[in-house]
Amino acid sequence: MKTNQQVTAFEEIAYNWLRKIGIKVNKNFIFQEIKSHPDYPSLVSLIDFLDMGKMNYRAIESNAAYISQFTYPCLAHIKEDDGKEYMLQVDGQNDWRNNKLLKKNWTGIVLFADDHPSWSYEENTRLIKESRSLKTVSGIFFMLLLSVFIYVTSRNFYLINAAWGLLAFTGLMISIAAISVELGMQIKAVKEVCNAVSASGCDAVLRSSYAKGIAGISIADFSLSYFVMQSGCYVLSHWHPALLHTALLISVPVIVIAGLSLYAQQFLLKKWCVICLGIVAVILAQSILAYYAIKTFRVTATYFLSFFIIQVIVCYSLLVVKKFVKNIRERLMQATDLLRWKKDESLYTFQAAQRPYVDCTTWEQELLLGDDTAPVQITIACNPYCGPCAIAHKIIDELYATYNGILCIKFRFLFPYNDPENGLTLAVKAILQKAGSIHNNGELSEMLSDWFEWMDLEKWQQKWGPVPDVNIDDLLKAHIHWMDHVAQVKGTPTFFINGRQLPRNYVIRDMFQLIPSLAASFSATVKQ
Repeated sequence: MKTNQQVTAFEEIAYNWLRKIGIKVNKNFIFQEIKSHPDYPSLVSLIDFLDMGKMNYRAIESNAAYISQFTYPCLAHIKEDDGKEYMLQVDGQNDWRNNKLLKKNWTGIVLFADDHPSWSYEENTRLIKESRSLKTVSGIFFMLLLSVFIYVTSRNFYLINAAWGLLAFTGLMISIAAISVELGMQIKAVKEVCNAVSASGCDAVLRSSYAKGIAGISIADFSLSYFVMQSGCYVLSHWHPALLHTALLISVPVIVIAGLSLYAQQFLLKKWCVICLGIVAVILAQSILAYYAIKTFRVTATYFLSFFIIQVIVCYSLLVVKKFVKNIRERLMQATDLLRWKKDESLYTFQAAQRPYVDCTTWEQELLLGDDTAPVQITIACNPYCGPCAIAHKIIDELYATYNGILCIKFRFLFPYNDPENGLTLAVKAILQKAGSIHNNGELSEMLSDWFEWMDLEKWQQKWGPVPDVNIDDLLKAHIHWMDHVAQVKGTPTFFINGRQLPRNYVIRDMFQLIPSLAASFSATVKQ
């Protein structure tokens, strides 16, 4: 059976579903995390994303007899007759009865959240706050622009001038949209407007050879710089009326460019660009208004020359900005590719296997967080007064909080054993003695976090003292022997994952993406 079901991108489906169940997720963040997953676009990529934020959910294989027990909305796996597979959001039980696609092509796999779902991840929270701040700044800028327009218009109201000025600001907004399309930026409002006429019309026209312009200045660059100048002239016209007169006069012959744009779209490209049509409409309307207004004034050639010189400066300034934006976008794309590579468990395992094995067997009185039988074991060689170790410990804390059921973290210290009065030795001794009296992972984690936050023995002892005066000389010897002779640590922090040093191209934060798949892989190896 053929269907006309238009398949939405997997990451878009995941984002919409999370929003529907009340989870606030930054769109760019979830898109990057899911698309960079080595198993994208499979359900595994979404499940790993949910695990990142410690969300409670069910991903099961079921049948129609149990649909009343699902939590809605849920995601159902669809496999069409032609082999096409995707996830479909199901908003309620009635969908199972009314949607023919669900009745015929549901594979039985379903994903739904538990009651009162929650999902939290620090990076996502930060991005949401930044997005809100950006929207606030954009709103303030728009209101400021509107206030300036109202002020200038009200001081010397003339209907034709006011309408022309409003068109100038409209052209400015449309030109910004044109630049965004040219740069390949995905802005939802712009995309929806473009798709109203043709799914690829705007891209095809604005990226065509005809739109590249002259000397590196594209049609979109010219349009934006032109309307920037027009808007500027209108704003300053309250103090210098000749500026508006100049812009009005220039807008009359520009109608020729509008005609060329229509000709190129109709006969050369044979595709229509909604954004381009919007700019053409603004130019036509301005030309008509200017024609009726220019009979009442005269301007000097100096103003014309100044207008074009400044427009050229604006154009080339835009080129610098566009180059900067393009470089950032290219780096982001490269970073996404690298992230996908880093999330691939098989690639990580292959590279880790090239590292020599280091014996990280748990000692008696080992300072560790979690269960030493956990499938993933991270051993960190650190220095109690090491700044990078303190930074790394914050990440270690997050890892443990996220994956404490499948992760064990061991701490081994580098210090001058033969100098018992050295500050490093005193700090290590105090930490290990105190750790020996703590039998709760939560308290132990807090104790270590306090140390790496303060790295001040006196301040730390005020909270965690008195430290038990127990003989741990054998444990201290074990630490230094392991550092010097077993692991042969050259610097701190150094990380060992199940006995293999973290490969060169990885950082400890990459473990957020790898731990679930590594845990499954290590567990399977142990069973074999």
